[in-house]
Amino acid sequence: MQPEQLRAARSALNWNLDRLAEESGIHRNTISNFENRKYSGESVTINILKNTLRMAGIIFIEESENESAGIRMRRFRVGDKVSFRPNSRVSAGISPREVGDVVEVEPHPPATGPTYQIKVKFDQKILPYIFRYEFELKQPAPDDGENIQSEMIRRPYLQIVEDNI
Repeated sequence: MQPEQLRAARSALNWNLDRLAEESGIHRNTISNFENRKYSGESVTINILKNTLRMAGIIFIEESENESAGIRMRRFRVGDKVSFRPNSRVSAGISPREVGDVVEVEPHPPATGPTYQIKVKFDQKILPYIFRYEFELKQPAPDDGENIQSEMIRRPYLQIVEDNI
């Protein structure tokens, strides 16, 4: 993972340094120093950061002779666990901490423009189609082919996924 990919991933998720530090367990200064190339990063630290971002829905694109390194957001899938983003414009009487299940995803290409909508079932109600950017991924669906092992979901610091760093 390149520092630019880390910065782009945080931006795509709308996470500041403190949020990534909280989610990953890596000190915010370590993250900042890596992004600013003051610290090249130990493989364990980089893998924890990368896996934390993957669990939040980031897909890393490795550099090749035809393509530069980058990131993209993974589409939500039926069965994903999501919650409203802390600064969401939609509340519907649901706490940002409450987690719901994605029960339907607008097919590609979306009818409403470049951003698709999802239907989410919370304990008390099902919310009709709301744009995906109002939500954040809490846990990928169990059958997700890009999913990291379930143990990795609960404790990302215990396993190291071998990646080309």
